[in-house]
Amino acid sequence: MTVPRIEFDVHDMANGGEAVGKHDGKTIVVGGAVPGERVTAVVVRDKGAWARGELERVTSPSPARVDPPCPHFEECGGCQWQFMTYAEQLKWKSSIVAGQLRHLGGVADPEIADIVAPGNPFEYRNRMTFHVRDGRPGLYRHRSREQVPITSCLLLVPGLKELYDRLGPLVGVHELTLRMGARTGQRAVLIRGTVPEQAAEWGVPVVRLAGRRFEPTIGSPRIHEEVTGVQFRITASAFFQVNTDGAEALVGLVREALQPTAIDTLLDAFAGVGLF
Repeated sequence: MTVPRIEFDVHDMANGGEAVGKHDGKTIVVGGAVPGERVTAVVVRDKGAWARGELERVTSPSPARVDPPCPHFEECGGCQWQFMTYAEQLKWKSSIVAGQLRHLGGVADPEIADIVAPGNPFEYRNRMTFHVRDGRPGLYRHRSREQVPITSCLLLVPGLKELYDRLGPLVGVHELTLRMGARTGQRAVLIRGTVPEQAAEWGVPVVRLAGRRFEPTIGSPRIHEEVTGVQFRITASAFFQVNTDGAEALVGLVREALQPTAIDTLLDAFAGVGLF
């Protein structure tokens, strides 16, 4: 069976992060392309009105295209847009929000504020979960449950990267979560499975998850983080913003929009740790 190969121009970005183009009147979505590029793709799924392509070659690259800095980018599904400049990424994120407001919200001409880009595009994640196979931590391949072993991750805050680099063989571990207070420096490890023998050498609290119960194995099961001068106590598995700079930016934007006074009461209905 011959697999259809098509060449077309990319002109937009879809909500899921894939690029969008047209070929013979049909909408084609394809990952790994930058709007403004001409690409060759193999059709892997044809739904009639639209089709999904797998990028084969960029025949006319965009000036915004760059070499992905992560050595795992081509295999790992943790990141999508490392092949374009950060400024281009921000532009298309804003465009996607406007498109969703038009298509789903029915807003004919949405007014979009300037996008806020807090902190570093890398080294920002204060929490990250890795799946472990044969003692090696990894992440899933894009659109797959296949695990890709990861030797390093550019998204981790430096304190977690340092910890990740000296974890050692994770024999008996099924899943591993690293988290850190980016402002306080406090770190903790959450493990599903057996706690490895070398865990005591990590120098951080270790918590084991057994079913739905948490078993503090080494040290306290909690860390603290600070956002805009307010300190939060975070348990090993609790939800909290993974980007501390982003959390501070969110608080600032909410304050700016609501202009709260001393007599106002604000309810953080989303809960989690209760950032607001």
